[in-house]
Amino acid sequence: MSETADAALAEALTKHKAGHLDEARNLYLEILSRFPGTAEAEHLLGVIAAQKNDPTTAAGHFQKAIKLDNRQAKYFLNLGNMLLQIEEHEESLSAFLEAERLDPTLKDAIAGQAMAQMNLGRFRAAEQTALLGLDGGFRSNIFFNLLASALGKQNKIEEALAICREGRTEFGFDATLATTQASLEELSNNLSSAQKTVEEICQKAPENKMALLMLARILRRKKQFDQAHKALLPLVGTPMSLLDNAEVHHELGMILDGMESYDEAFEAFRKSNMCIAATPPAKRCSPEAYTAVVKEYKNAASAPLPDLVFSDAERTPNFFVGFPRSGTTLMEQILGAHQDVLTTGEMSPLEMVENAVFKIASARNLPLKELLQSLSDGDIRELRKIFWRQSETLFGNTDSLVLLDKLPLNITRVKLIDALWPKAKVIVALRDPRDVCVSNFIQRFGMTNAMSNFLDIEKTGRLYRDVMELWLETRSQLRLSWMEYKYEDLVADFKGTVDKALDFLELGWCEEIENYREQTKQKTIHTPSYRNVTEKISSKAIGRWKRYEKHLAPILPVLQPYVKAFGYAN
Repeated sequence: MSETADAALAEALTKHKAGHLDEARNLYLEILSRFPGTAEAEHLLGVIAAQKNDPTTAAGHFQKAIKLDNRQAKYFLNLGNMLLQIEEHEESLSAFLEAERLDPTLKDAIAGQAMAQMNLGRFRAAEQTALLGLDGGFRSNIFFNLLASALGKQNKIEEALAICREGRTEFGFDATLATTQASLEELSNNLSSAQKTVEEICQKAPENKMALLMLARILRRKKQFDQAHKALLPLVGTPMSLLDNAEVHHELGMILDGMESYDEAFEAFRKSNMCIAATPPAKRCSPEAYTAVVKEYKNAASAPLPDLVFSDAERTPNFFVGFPRSGTTLMEQILGAHQDVLTTGEMSPLEMVENAVFKIASARNLPLKELLQSLSDGDIRELRKIFWRQSETLFGNTDSLVLLDKLPLNITRVKLIDALWPKAKVIVALRDPRDVCVSNFIQRFGMTNAMSNFLDIEKTGRLYRDVMELWLETRSQLRLSWMEYKYEDLVADFKGTVDKALDFLELGWCEEIENYREQTKQKTIHTPSYRNVTEKISSKAIGRWKRYEKHLAPILPVLQPYVKAFGYAN
C-alpha cells in the first residue's frame, strides 16, 4: 500500500472510530477507486456493513478483501462470523479453519469452528473442538458454553450440566452459560431447577430478554399458561433476529393452545413459520424439488422389478417409515429398547443409496422407473454395499442385531427398497391425516426441501396427499412384506400393538420394552419429539385437528380420501 493510500486510510479510520460510518464508508470507497488493490479498505467496508447489521453485504466485502490479500487471519475470522449469521455454515467453518491456520492463537477462530459444527449438526466434532480450545489455554465462558451445548445435543445431559457448573464456578455468573444450563435442565424435565436458573438470569441480567422465552416455556410445561403468557408478552413485537422471532411466536402458539385460544394460536404458528421462511436456509430450499422426487417414485410405482436370486444368508435390513409426525419416534424408542434391535434415529443409510441411484440414472440417461427395471445383479450388489458401509460408518458393527432403518419419509423410497431387498420387512406408521398435518405445521424442523413444505398449511396438505397416494399405489405392487399400525392403537393398546410389530419382525417380547422410557433418557434423539417420548403415553394429541378445523378448511377436501382409506372417517 502506498504512503498516499496509507494516509487516506488513516483519515477514514479516524472517522470510522468516531462513529461517522457513512463518511468513513465514502472515504473507503474513494480509496478503492484511487487505489484498487487496498484490501484493508475493502475489509473495513465489510466491518461497517456488519455494524449496520447487514451480514450478507459484509461477507461480500470480506471475500473481496481476501481476494486482494489472503494472508490476514482477521479477514477470514470476520468472514466466518458473517457466514454464521446468514447460516452458510459449511463455508463459515472453512473460513474459521483458515483463520486459525494463519493465526493459531486466535481463540475466536476456534470458537467459531465449534459454532459452525454445532449448526451443521456435527455435535461430536463441536465437542472435540471446544475441548481443544479449553486444553489449549483458552479457558473462557465461551468454550465452556460450547462444550456444554455440544454435550447436550448428544443427550449427555449430566456431563453437560457438570460443565456448566464448572464454568460458572470458575467465571461466576454468565448469562449465556446460565441459559445453557437452564435449557439442559428443562430438556431433562427438571423444571423446578430450570425455573430457578432462569429466574436468576432475569434478576442478574434483565437485558437478556430471551431468558423470558425460556421462563415462558417452563411455565407452559408446568401448565401455568396465564403466567407463561405474561412472561412471554414483553418479547412479542420486540426487534430481534428472524429465528428468535420464530421461537417467540412458536412458544406463543403453544401457550395459546394450552389456553384453548386456538384461533390466536394458529396465527402465532403462522407468524413463526413466516419468520423461518424468510431465513437464508429456508430460501435455499425448494418444496417443489422434493415433490418432483416423489413424482419420480410415483411414476415407478408399478414398474416390474428384476427377479434376481441372492443367497438366503445375505443380510437384509428392515425399515420403519410413515409420514412425519405419525408417532414414529415413539414406536422407534419402544422397539429400540429390545436387546436384539438397533434403530437408526433418522440417520438413514438409505439416503446415500438413493443419491447413488439418481447418479446412475443420470449417467445412463434413464428415468427412475426404467433404471429400477434394468438394475443388474452387479448394480444391486454395489448399492447394497453402499448401504452397509454407511451403516457401519454411522453405527459400527451391527451384524448381531436386527437393523431397523427408521426415517419417516423413506416411505417414498419403498419401491427402491423392494428393488434391493425383496425380503425386507417394512413397518408403516399411520395417524389421522388431519392430526398429522396440524402437527407438522406447528412443529419446528431443520430446513430441507421436504420440511420446507410444512411452513405452509396448504403445502403441508398437498405433500401428505402426494406421499400417501404414492404409498397406497405402491403397497399393492410390493414383493417385500409390510405392515401398518395406527398411532391411536398404540396409545389405546400398548402391548397389543407392540406385540404385533414384534411378531412381524419375528422377535419376542423382552422386559426392556416395558422400561423403554428410562432407556430413552439415556439416548441421543435427533427428532423434535424428545420431550414427548420420555413422558407417559397420552391420548391428548388424538383429535387435535378439531381445535383448528376452520384453519384446515383449504386442505380437508385434499385429505378426505386418506381419512377414509386409512380408516379415520368415523
